[in-house]
Amino acid sequence: MVYKRRVCVDCFRLMKARKHIVGYDGDPNPQIIFLGQNPGVKEDSFGKPFIGMCGKFLKETIRRRDMRDYRIGYYNVVLCHSPNNSAPTLEEIENCFHNWENLLEEKKPEIIVTLGETARFAVLGVKGGITKESGKLHHTPYGNVITVVHPSFAKRSLKGLKIWNDSFDKMEEILWSYIIKNIKK
Repeated sequence: MVYKRRVCVDCFRLMKARKHIVGYDGDPNPQIIFLGQNPGVKEDSFGKPFIGMCGKFLKETIRRRDMRDYRIGYYNVVLCHSPNNSAPTLEEIENCFHNWENLLEEKKPEIIVTLGETARFAVLGVKGGITKESGKLHHTPYGNVITVVHPSFAKRSLKGLKIWNDSFDKMEEILWSYIIKNIKK
């Protein structure tokens, strides 16, 4: 299920560069929402999140770990592609804040997984040190947040891949604890 915002003129730089405003895709009642930085070139072309190289890498990780039985959703902290694949500015993150905040309030996932430094900063307000923080659980007003390195980092080196896999190990432990807790209710 894809949710799209049709019109946005908040960010002039992004408005000029984008083809689509890329909204939410996934289960209507997700247990997990993967929250990325912003759409890449392919996502912008098709108007759907997480279909580019990094999205495919994430989905392959989910498939390999047999996590497909979880109800999963995909969204970005900024809904428009940045020129030259640059990181969104602080102003652009702030302009899109209400979009993902409203989505998380509506969906109420058990776990929010921030992918990379930009998504982590947007949700937790913390910069730097993501490789040491990857896989850690944070309790926030939005819900339970697990920070994970960006898929592109995991694809670039063996160290990045190890951090990525370790983060998913921790995430699965946390998810199992929530499942067991909900079964006991």
